[in-house]
Amino acid sequence: PMSFPPHPGPVLKVILDNVPIQTIEAARRLRYCPQHLDEILSCNQPIQADLAVRLERAGVSTARCWLMMQAAYDQFQAERSNQPDIELITRT
Repeated sequence: PMSFPPHPGPVLKVILDNVPIQTIEAARRLRYCPQHLDEILSCNQPIQADLAVRLERAGVSTARCWLMMQAAYDQFQAERSNQPDIELITRT
């Protein structure tokens, strides 16, 4: 079992592979830059709201699902990164 949230790119890649549809054709249907889609599938770029909405309109899950997956991945990465010492803002 996976103990950390995945980047949504490989999840989308599995879906596209199962259709099956090539990246360039998926990008054409989404009216999205093929290079940008490839960057997402390769985990080099995040899924933004614009693409999430396009995926939903194309019948590939919901925009909320894609954005929540991206947010979970981003939060996990931020928590693992070096963070400065933080001071409390509110009283405990």
